[in-house]
Amino acid sequence: MSSQTKNISGIIIGLTPRAERYTRWEVFCREEGFVGVTVPAKMALPFGLFDTVEMTGTVKGRGFFASEIHLSKRPEGLAKNMKALEEISRLALITRESFGELPEYNTIYQLFEKAVVYYAQTEAPPELITLKAFYKMLMSEGFPVKQDWLEALPKKERTKAEELLQSAMEAKVKKEEAEEAVMSLVSWAKRELGVFER
Repeated sequence: MSSQTKNISGIIIGLTPRAERYTRWEVFCREEGFVGVTVPAKMALPFGLFDTVEMTGTVKGRGFFASEIHLSKRPEGLAKNMKALEEISRLALITRESFGELPEYNTIYQLFEKAVVYYAQTEAPPELITLKAFYKMLMSEGFPVKQDWLEALPKKERTKAEELLQSAMEAKVKKEEAEEAVMSLVSWAKRELGVFER
């Protein structure tokens, strides 16, 4: 089987040690979607979750083996905010499970990339970022999230969810209300769209 050299760039959303000499990364790429990357362990050391990297490597079958890696962006504020790190991890999981196989990833990638910036650089409640990002992702892919989720909520919950979705990121919101709305939206996605069923 022949291998070909390729360049890819994306955001590291998962890190898993593999044997002693290798690490397995899951990288969300603008063009390729979700890519598993095998990286020599020593080469992987300077990089962390949610770093944006550019890589050169070889493609063998379905695997990508990195031979060169450069850091493009690092979300500095995440290291200081554990709740933001937890929420961005949850959004990464939700994004991968919901949009694992699309013909085109540009819009979903842009929304995820923007969310990374908000998690890292603002005081916005992390739950609000997750809610807005996932809602916009679903809308961008044509899912009837407004009609079938938002408008179907009981009046009190719908009013709260609408206020959250329309609020500015800097707005003071009740974290519990944002969390309830996220859980409701994820439950709807599970039930109506069959995501997270693997």
